[in-house]
Amino acid sequence: GRALGIDPADCRGGLSPEDKAAIVEATRAHGPVVMVGDGVNDAPALAAATVGVGVHGGAEAALGAADVFVTRPGVSPVADLLDGADGALSTIRRNLALSLGYNLVGAALAIAGVITPWLAAILMPLSSLTVIFSSTRQGGRA
Repeated sequence: GRALGIDPADCRGGLSPEDKAAIVEATRAHGPVVMVGDGVNDAPALAAATVGVGVHGGAEAALGAADVFVTRPGVSPVADLLDGADGALSTIRRNLALSLGYNLVGAALAIAGVITPWLAAILMPLSSLTVIFSSTRQGGRA
Protein backbone atom coordinates (compact mmCIF):
# COMPACT_ATOMS: atom_id res chain seq x y z
CA GLY A 1 0.00 0.00 0.00
CA ARG A 2 2.79 2.42 0.86
CA ALA A 3 4.27 2.02 -2.66
CA LEU A 4 0.92 3.14 -4.12
CA GLY A 5 0.46 6.00 -1.64
CA ILE A 6 -2.29 4.24 0.31
CA ASP A 7 -2.58 4.95 4.02
CA PRO A 8 -1.28 1.87 5.90
CA ALA A 9 -4.40 2.03 8.10
CA ASP A 10 -6.43 1.23 4.99
CA CYS A 11 -4.32 -1.84 4.10
CA ARG A 12 -5.14 -5.35 5.27
CA GLY A 13 -3.18 -8.59 5.12
CA GLY A 14 -3.70 -12.23 6.00
CA LEU A 15 -7.44 -12.16 5.38
CA SER A 16 -9.60 -15.11 4.35
CA PRO A 17 -11.37 -15.01 0.97
CA GLU A 18 -14.67 -14.40 2.78
CA ASP A 19 -13.20 -11.51 4.79
CA LYS A 20 -11.83 -9.90 1.63
CA ALA A 21 -15.16 -10.20 -0.16
CA ALA A 22 -17.02 -8.81 2.88
CA ILE A 23 -14.72 -5.78 3.04
CA VAL A 24 -15.17 -5.13 -0.68
CA GLU A 25 -18.96 -5.42 -0.46
CA ALA A 26 -19.11 -3.15 2.61
CA THR A 27 -16.90 -0.58 0.90
CA ARG A 28 -19.04 -0.63 -2.27
CA ALA A 29 -21.86 0.87 -0.23
CA HIS A 30 -19.77 4.07 -0.12
CA GLY A 31 -18.73 4.16 -3.77
CA PRO A 32 -16.76 2.34 -6.45
CA VAL A 33 -14.13 -0.18 -5.32
CA VAL A 34 -11.04 -1.42 -7.13
CA MET A 35 -9.72 -4.75 -5.87
CA VAL A 36 -6.26 -5.94 -6.89
CA GLY A 37 -5.38 -9.59 -6.44
CA ASP A 38 -3.39 -12.51 -7.76
CA GLY A 39 -4.53 -15.65 -5.98
CA VAL A 40 -7.42 -18.07 -5.83
CA ASN A 41 -8.29 -16.58 -2.43
CA ASP A 42 -8.75 -13.17 -4.10
CA ALA A 43 -11.29 -14.35 -6.69
CA PRO A 44 -14.46 -13.71 -4.62
CA ALA A 45 -13.33 -10.18 -3.74
CA LEU A 46 -12.28 -9.47 -7.34
CA ALA A 47 -15.73 -10.53 -8.52
CA ALA A 48 -17.45 -8.42 -5.85
CA ALA A 49 -15.48 -5.24 -6.65
CA THR A 50 -16.64 -2.56 -9.03
CA VAL A 51 -13.45 -3.29 -10.96
CA GLY A 52 -11.33 -6.36 -10.23
CA VAL A 53 -7.69 -6.18 -11.31
CA GLY A 54 -5.72 -9.40 -11.70
CA VAL A 55 -1.96 -9.05 -11.64
CA HIS A 56 0.85 -10.63 -13.64
CA GLY A 57 1.53 -14.21 -12.70
CA GLY A 58 -1.79 -14.58 -10.91
CA ALA A 59 -3.78 -17.77 -10.55
CA GLU A 60 -6.28 -18.62 -13.29
CA ALA A 61 -9.18 -18.18 -10.85
CA ALA A 62 -8.08 -14.63 -10.04
CA LEU A 63 -7.58 -13.73 -13.68
CA GLY A 64 -10.95 -15.25 -14.56
CA ALA A 65 -12.75 -13.27 -11.84
CA ALA A 66 -10.96 -10.01 -12.69
CA ASP A 67 -12.42 -7.43 -15.07
CA VAL A 68 -8.95 -6.51 -16.27
CA PHE A 69 -5.45 -7.79 -15.67
CA VAL A 70 -2.00 -6.29 -15.97
CA THR A 71 0.68 -8.19 -17.83
CA ARG A 72 3.77 -6.61 -16.25
CA PRO A 73 5.04 -7.54 -12.79
CA GLY A 74 5.03 -5.11 -9.86
CA VAL A 75 2.67 -2.42 -8.62
CA SER A 76 3.56 0.27 -11.16
CA PRO A 77 1.29 -1.26 -13.86
CA VAL A 78 -1.64 -0.93 -11.44
CA ALA A 79 -0.82 2.76 -10.94
CA ASP A 80 -0.51 3.15 -14.73
CA LEU A 81 -3.92 1.48 -15.12
CA LEU A 82 -5.52 3.92 -12.68
CA ASP A 83 -3.85 6.89 -14.41
CA GLY A 84 -5.15 5.62 -17.76
CA ALA A 85 -8.66 5.29 -16.35
CA ASP A 86 -8.49 8.88 -15.06
CA GLY A 87 -7.33 10.03 -18.49
CA ALA A 88 -10.18 8.18 -20.20
CA LEU A 89 -12.77 9.76 -17.89
CA SER A 90 -11.25 13.17 -18.50
CA THR A 91 -11.50 12.62 -22.26
CA ILE A 92 -15.13 11.49 -22.00
CA ARG A 93 -16.07 14.55 -19.94
CA ARG A 94 -14.24 16.91 -22.31
CA ASN A 95 -15.90 15.31 -25.35
CA LEU A 96 -19.36 15.54 -23.81
CA ALA A 97 -18.79 19.22 -23.05
CA LEU A 98 -17.47 19.92 -26.57
CA SER A 99 -20.35 18.11 -28.22
CA LEU A 100 -23.00 19.71 -26.04
CA GLY A 101 -21.53 23.19 -26.49
CA TYR A 102 -21.16 22.80 -30.25
CA ASN A 103 -24.70 21.48 -30.67
CA LEU A 104 -26.24 24.14 -28.40
CA VAL A 105 -24.51 26.94 -30.31
CA GLY A 106 -25.46 25.42 -33.67
CA ALA A 107 -29.09 24.93 -32.65
CA ALA A 108 -29.31 28.43 -31.15
CA LEU A 109 -27.90 29.99 -34.34
CA ALA A 110 -30.34 28.00 -36.49
CA ILE A 111 -33.31 28.94 -34.28
CA ALA A 112 -32.26 32.61 -34.31
CA GLY A 113 -32.07 32.50 -38.09
CA VAL A 114 -28.37 33.36 -38.18
CA ILE A 115 -27.73 30.17 -40.15
CA THR A 116 -30.19 28.23 -42.23
CA PRO A 117 -31.42 24.83 -41.02
CA TRP A 118 -29.76 23.04 -43.94
CA LEU A 119 -26.41 24.66 -43.08
CA ALA A 120 -26.87 23.63 -39.45
CA ALA A 121 -27.54 20.05 -40.62
CA ILE A 122 -24.41 20.12 -42.77
CA LEU A 123 -22.36 21.41 -39.83
CA MET A 124 -23.63 18.72 -37.41
CA PRO A 125 -21.05 16.08 -38.48
CA LEU A 126 -18.33 18.55 -37.45
CA SER A 127 -19.40 17.89 -33.87
CA SER A 128 -18.50 14.24 -34.31
CA LEU A 129 -15.22 15.11 -35.99
CA THR A 130 -14.39 17.48 -33.12
CA VAL A 131 -14.97 14.68 -30.61
CA ILE A 132 -12.84 12.25 -32.65
CA PHE A 133 -9.99 14.78 -32.92
CA SER A 134 -10.23 15.53 -29.20
CA SER A 135 -10.00 11.82 -28.39
CA THR A 136 -6.77 11.41 -30.36
CA ARG A 137 -4.93 14.25 -28.60
CA GLN A 138 -2.06 13.01 -26.41
CA GLY A 139 -3.62 9.61 -25.83
CA GLY A 140 -6.89 11.32 -24.99
CA ARG A 141 -5.47 13.54 -22.25
CA ALA A 142 -6.04 17.25 -21.97
